[in-house]
Amino acid sequence: MTQSGSPYITTQIEPEDASSGFSCGKHPLDDYFKRHAVPNDRAGIGRVYVLRRLDDDPPELPRVLGYYTLSMALAESAQLAPVVAKKLPKYPMPVALIGRLAIDRRAQRRRLGEALLLDALRRVVDAAAIVGCTGIVVDAKDEDAERSTRRTTSRQSRPTPGLAVCSYRSRPRRHRSRMSSSAKAERQQVLVEKTRRKTRGKILPRRGRSVRTTTDVSGRRDPLTHRDCKATRGSPVSRSGSRKSLPDACQKFSHGTADPRGSS
Repeated sequence: MTQSGSPYITTQIEPEDASSGFSCGKHPLDDYFKRHAVPNDRAGIGRVYVLRRLDDDPPELPRVLGYYTLSMALAESAQLAPVVAKKLPKYPMPVALIGRLAIDRRAQRRRLGEALLLDALRRVVDAAAIVGCTGIVVDAKDEDAERSTRRTTSRQSRPTPGLAVCSYRSRPRRHRSRMSSSAKAERQQVLVEKTRRKTRGKILPRRGRSVRTTTDVSGRRDPLTHRDCKATRGSPVSRSGSRKSLPDACQKFSHGTADPRGSS
């Protein structure tokens, strides 16, 4: 399945490839190829190379058999040094990243995944003669992909001369659950009640000084008493930490025996 006049079996993605109906059976890889492959390739974020069906291939095969992505990245020198078997500087090293590699499920079990990986390694080796690159990192999405990568690189004798090939398994992203408005309101009410129980009867900072919170019989904060008398369960605390006595009228008002307006 080599392209005529090219050492590679893949070509750069075209806009019509996104609507070819590619499906490998894994939604993240299918969604990326359909929605983001062409824009990312045109923007230079990551080059996407496609393996297409040739004229002599069986007609039941899809038009796009598989694809992979190539981009630049940084890797810690401590991870590359054992593989490269030489001493490296301590700062991060430039590497090539094979971020995604997928085969259409209608074309699987034909060792096309191994062919795509070797094609990607060949491109990186050729590019390393022009730009600085100390290794190749393969982002395996699951255990099968990681095992296939290690098996392919171990079969070939020196597939990437002078470059280290590292494979790691990336963690799946955690998608945030979308909560309804009623669920959000209920959750907010629970947080408010929890905060109210924690702060009941404690000293809280307010306008540069510490005051004691006050509660009525029902357990809710009394804003009127809190504003006029500052406290009903103990005297207020000054900035220096010493307690001050309340005025007589305010103390009487806190017990409900005086007019808060100060009328005689």
